[in-house]
Amino acid sequence: MRKSFTETEMAYLQQLSAVENVTPTRIIYSESFKRHFLREYHAGRKPTEIFREAGLPVLVVGRKRIERCTYRWLRTYASGDNHDADTPAKRSRFQSKQSEDRSERVALLKETGNLISALSMALRSADHILTILKSSEHGVPEDSAYTQNDSKESRLAQETETIRRDTSD
Repeated sequence: MRKSFTETEMAYLQQLSAVENVTPTRIIYSESFKRHFLREYHAGRKPTEIFREAGLPVLVVGRKRIERCTYRWLRTYASGDNHDADTPAKRSRFQSKQSEDRSERVALLKETGNLISALSMALRSADHILTILKSSEHGVPEDSAYTQNDSKESRLAQETETIRRDTSD
């Protein structure tokens, strides 16, 4: 069921710079507000915050309208079919920006993968050191490379050096 605006609400909405036109059942937003909304949304702000800041409170506009506008504007923006891309130069800048964003995401994914690999190696090393420490608490097996006379510290230092050499290769 569509919310109908009262005459007072329509008069209030009509005077806002974010609104181009209002009917009893529809709000037509200005292009500048749509662009502002998308910039703020991509900067991490919530849709209701952006609307509220523009003088469009949820109680008047309605949460569902805000959700639909967000979805529609994001879809339009992502497809390149936005009103801001009405010239070849603007379209080219928009596509270039999308390409840069994609390149940044790929670089971040690679960096994240490298960090995960390094963390995984560090965790394996820590697990190996813990195993050595536990075995030294219960005594070292006779066939071990370590003798009973070795101290925990020297065995730990030797093992750490071995791990450091293994991970640097």
